Amino acid sequence: MSHTQAHQFDMTMTRTEEEITRDERMDLKVLVEYIKNDLFPKAKFVLGEDEWDVGGTIYRDDIKCCKGRIGLQTMTEVERTRYMENIWMKALNKKLQKTALVQKRSAIYTVMQNKFSGNFTIEWRCLTSID
Repeated sequence: MSHTQAHQFDMTMTRTEEEITRDERMDLKVLVEYIKNDLFPKAKFVLGEDEWDVGGTIYRDDIKCCKGRIGLQTMTEVERTRYMENIWMKALNKKLQKTALVQKRSAIYTVMQNKFSGNFTIEWRCLTSID
């Protein structure tokens, strides 16, 4: 093991529990942002439960989109794969993926509803002012 590798190993081994949980929280936020911004345009509704499983369609898309954004840059490929699977499972247990998709759909619905309500109000004022 080179001096640099030994130092990196020491740094990962001496991280406090607080640092680890902070990093996991940040990675969970990255996952939620992926779902709202990257997944939503591709899949507004997810019907099959197996699509959420590790190895499923959505998980594979997450790996493709978030590979460089989740985990420490010093992780090996094997460590990163295991870590990303762990983050995905934590999010599944907390139902973060489904919640994020529902929140995004709800936000889009609200924006569209407000937009069309606003247009209706403007048109109604125009029609009533003509009389």
